[in-house]
Amino acid sequence: MVVKRGAAINPGNPFERFHVEEDPAAVEELRRIDPEWEPPTPKTAFFVDDTQTLITKNESPDLSFDASLNPYRGCEHGCSYCYARKFHEFLGFSSGVDFEAKIIVKPRAPELLRAEMSRKSWQPTKLALSGVTDCYQPVERKLRITRGCLEVLAEFRNPVVVITKNHLVTRDVDVLAELARWQCGAVLISITTLDRELAASMEPRASGPAMRLRAIRTLADAGIPVGVSVERGCAPMWLRPTSAAGNLVSWSWGFESVVGRILFFIDFQMQTHVRYPPIRRPILKNVDVSYSSFRSRNLAHSRDGRIETRERAYEPTGGRN
Repeated sequence: MVVKRGAAINPGNPFERFHVEEDPAAVEELRRIDPEWEPPTPKTAFFVDDTQTLITKNESPDLSFDASLNPYRGCEHGCSYCYARKFHEFLGFSSGVDFEAKIIVKPRAPELLRAEMSRKSWQPTKLALSGVTDCYQPVERKLRITRGCLEVLAEFRNPVVVITKNHLVTRDVDVLAELARWQCGAVLISITTLDRELAASMEPRASGPAMRLRAIRTLADAGIPVGVSVERGCAPMWLRPTSAAGNLVSWSWGFESVVGRILFFIDFQMQTHVRYPPIRRPILKNVDVSYSSFRSRNLAHSRDGRIETRERAYEPTGGRN
């Protein structure tokens, strides 16, 4: 089975003088000769990154973390909306197909992480895993670089928040549970829609919505703080007809009582410039009420240097609906 790519084009890199463009006349000629001809799907290629440091720091007021680590650059999940595509251009690649077909791998990541955290100057801080990639993209199943990093973090008891949309995260439930035991670990699962066909179109090589919900159940059952990320920055919430939206509401109310510690991280201020269906407001309001009432019962740690949660109350804005 051939899994399609999220990007339909491979635009030129604005930092490079030359780039390859498809010849429409040649493509038309090939299709005229063979009506069933289709351009070949590019195979994924992996490149070793010999970086000497791993932890990246930022001073952006828009981010909820000050430091992150990326075992990979580029992402085979191929999410069409991913903000990290642009960063691939800094490596000499395209933000289109190259982002999901040319993956930078950091095999020494656990070693580098251990070295940085062993320095006398290191101050423990919350780390995001990851910032410009998905640390559980398909190749992680074989390379296990992310797991190696988690093992180092567990050894140092350094707080980390994992962000992913792949069920593969459940493979490392043992290490994540150890981090959670010291209140140093949490996982956010990005869910953009519960519509399987829509998800397959936007996120062709990521786990389907049902598998992500199962991952939430598995992690929560293991006592690991787990949340649903529907932030506009990394995973916009896409709603189809009312039935799909209603499923989200019923799930958000019922899943809490069935599974346990579910956190909803919703950044409303980043969503004001997006147009939503008329049902948008009641959905987000209900989810926020569920999150707020649950938060007061289960979140006790936020300002002690271990795990912080991003909390914003729902307030209607004057922006566009």
